[in-house]
Amino acid sequence: MGSWTRPTCKCCISKAVQPLVALELIEDINMETKRWLMTRIQAEKIVGGAELMVHPGEDDDGNMLLVSASQHVLLRAAEVVGLYKLYKDGSMIAFSYRDSRNFQNSDNINEFLTLAERQFIILRTLENIKVVDEKYIPGYPTETLYPGEAIFNRLQKSKILHTFYPLHDEQILCKLGARWHSYTNLSLQPIDSIYSYFGGSVAMYFSFLEFFTCSLMPIAAFGAAVVLLSMDTIDKCILFSVFNMIWSTVVMELWKRHSSVLSYTWGTMQMNSQFEEPRVDYKGSMGINPITHRYQPYYPAWRRKLKIWCVSVPVLCLFLSFSLFGMYVFFRMEALVKAYYSENDGCWACVLYLPSILHTLYVTGMNSLYKMVAEVLTEWENHRLESSYQNHLTIKVLVFRFVNCFAALFYISIYLQDLELLRKKLASLLVLTQIINQLIETSVPYLYKTIMRKGAGLKKMTMENTPDIDKIKLQGEMSSFPHALLAIKIILAFAIPDVPQWVKLRIERVEYQSLQALKHKLAEADKDDSREMAAKETLSDGTTGFNSAESSLYTSNKQLNLL
Repeated sequence: MGSWTRPTCKCCISKAVQPLVALELIEDINMETKRWLMTRIQAEKIVGGAELMVHPGEDDDGNMLLVSASQHVLLRAAEVVGLYKLYKDGSMIAFSYRDSRNFQNSDNINEFLTLAERQFIILRTLENIKVVDEKYIPGYPTETLYPGEAIFNRLQKSKILHTFYPLHDEQILCKLGARWHSYTNLSLQPIDSIYSYFGGSVAMYFSFLEFFTCSLMPIAAFGAAVVLLSMDTIDKCILFSVFNMIWSTVVMELWKRHSSVLSYTWGTMQMNSQFEEPRVDYKGSMGINPITHRYQPYYPAWRRKLKIWCVSVPVLCLFLSFSLFGMYVFFRMEALVKAYYSENDGCWACVLYLPSILHTLYVTGMNSLYKMVAEVLTEWENHRLESSYQNHLTIKVLVFRFVNCFAALFYISIYLQDLELLRKKLASLLVLTQIINQLIETSVPYLYKTIMRKGAGLKKMTMENTPDIDKIKLQGEMSSFPHALLAIKIILAFAIPDVPQWVKLRIERVEYQSLQALKHKLAEADKDDSREMAAKETLSDGTTGFNSAESSLYTSNKQLNLL
């Protein structure tokens, strides 16, 4: 049985090492490939490594690798990814490794960085290991490599790396489950604990579900009150529609504020907001970034634009034509069903909803299909930044879904002006869509958990004798009047700021302190350069006047230009 590789920093050597990430290779992995991968993971960054700690698993000839990191490596990486942490004065500022002693709990890595943050740092570090001078994957001569290619992404595409995933901490997970799944506790969810264990994306998802569920109470109470009023049906619908419009706008603006507070509290609000790293799947010829001076891939922008306008846009138009064709078929079916219902007196009234239901299923299927196509196209466009990738993907999906979901509704309400058909279409669209979403959100996870629980029950008798590496493997398996309403909506959107004022003030204070620190650093560098120039000129001709000041000004301007 192998052992953990030694950390690059001698002061971080420890007898007990907590594995944070597991790498599962293919069953018949070539041992040369496994040794090469371990070498690249533990090597220093100056030679293209990750400076992480790696364990070959219980069996040196097996297909598992366990990865961890020393305290200093985690702290340096926390500065690189741009995490914000609590300073000694209680403010939330960007973490600095050189100033780590002045951050709260920085001496205890388990308290300073959550489990999710440590695993995120390791996964990000692994994904950013690049090819240096290898021509092919050791042990697999047919799998060629090119300089700057992401090694782990290439191993996954070549089916050599089966998967890699973060590992559970059973003790923390049990405590979180006891707080989260308590049937006697009616309090809100432990969002901060969810963030500490699962990370920001999962915590933000459950926070939104909690926020949205609570926000449904006012609209439900108002709807019940409207039903009890002695008013005409049309007046009730108008009144409820106005309140619904105001309620939805207020809820979304309040959610923006709430999510901003969460992001600030977790230290992720401004993470990598200035210099975002290239995506793992970004490909191109290697070169020096003129801003960060790092060795990174480069891809011409004109090629990306050519792909967008010559391929992605025509494909979007093709799917929009499919959507319009489906709408045409829906109206033809609606006319046929109406004629059939009028000719047959004994026909069920639910038949009238059949075209709307079928069209809703068609719309849902087209949404899912085009989303997969849009992901492939956006990946093929080779965007450099993750934000750019997400923006282009969102635009594609949003444009298609707007036309696909609402074109028929606009046609019915504006051109046909058929209130009965509009009511049927809305009822089928809203009700059926909610049923499908609820099945996906609740029933599918419940069935999956039930099946996994049955499978776990069959293995329960032998789990005590199961090797630790097999338990780790199990962890990897486990979207006039109307003008007045629009004006009210816009006014409410502007009246409620997206970010609370106290969060803005703290962010501005951090930016001001960072600017002052930068000016102080430049001033110190300017003084050092001035002393050097003065010493040189004193040695040459004994004068330290105008030329020294001019040189100092030039040096300062040069530093500012580099920034």
